[in-house]
Amino acid sequence: MLSGVVGVILLAIPGNFFIVLGLVLPALAILVSGIMGVIKLFKKQYIDGLLQIICAASLLLAGLLILVLLLTYFPDYFFKLDLDLHIPIRFSTTP
Repeated sequence: MLSGVVGVILLAIPGNFFIVLGLVLPALAILVSGIMGVIKLFKKQYIDGLLQIICAASLLLAGLLILVLLLTYFPDYFFKLDLDLHIPIRFSTTP
């Protein structure tokens, strides 16, 4: 939970490094939670391990769904940042 809050705060800071860190930090926490669930399975704590794996998988799917929705409706103007659209264009009607 805390890594998700930190991730959202890092996404609000401008810069590519913070955007990547804000996306990777919550995903890393979910991955570690899933690994700990597998370790619990090896320690014969089957109910706790399965519950933790199911929670980690559901959080991962929810995060991927949110990421897909954000990327779908995110403005895609990054390729246009260096364009100069105020160049005068002359049209000629004579052949």
